[in-house]
Amino acid sequence: MRLEQLAFWRNPQTAFFTFALSLVLVAGLGYIARDGSVGQRTDVREVTLLVPGVLAFGILAAAFGNLASTLAVLRCDGVLKRIRGTPLSPSIYLSGHLITSLTTCVAIAVSTGLLGWIAFEVYVPLALVSGNFSADFNLPSWLDSVLSALPVKALTDGVRAGYDPIAPTPTREWVVLGLWLVVGVALARRFFRWH
Repeated sequence: MRLEQLAFWRNPQTAFFTFALSLVLVAGLGYIARDGSVGQRTDVREVTLLVPGVLAFGILAAAFGNLASTLAVLRCDGVLKRIRGTPLSPSIYLSGHLITSLTTCVAIAVSTGLLGWIAFEVYVPLALVSGNFSADFNLPSWLDSVLSALPVKALTDGVRAGYDPIAPTPTREWVVLGLWLVVGVALARRFFRWH
């Protein structure tokens, strides 16, 4: 895990597009939306619901984009195959990558939440936690139903529910994410190859 953390932070492109981009988006889009409102609502500002969308985007970049591309490059370059020939357990090696991704997600969550709070007075989520950058982006109902079954919208809506004072508990979103976790693990176990 230490090796993967060092490699992550020493690569400027990876560190920027996975970590710093979320902060840039919160600062830029938050400044633009700082005085905006969400429809006729007076209980929440637009920037308050923008921050969790950017947070979800950052988590997706770290957990899906960076981890998937890193493993694909390592497999293509033959690194994963060579790791299998060392005394290091393959599960320990993959765990290091997963823990690095999780650590980056936590760092993104903390820094994005803090920046939103300090710069725009977005209050801390009221619950733990496709429309990432607009809380009132309306889709046709059939498309919203399809997207609601996918992990991107479930994550975004689930995180946003923690910031919205009138949002119900995101039970459906947690179920969708849980199902995708089970499916993802099953597919990874079936199709992942070291070379």
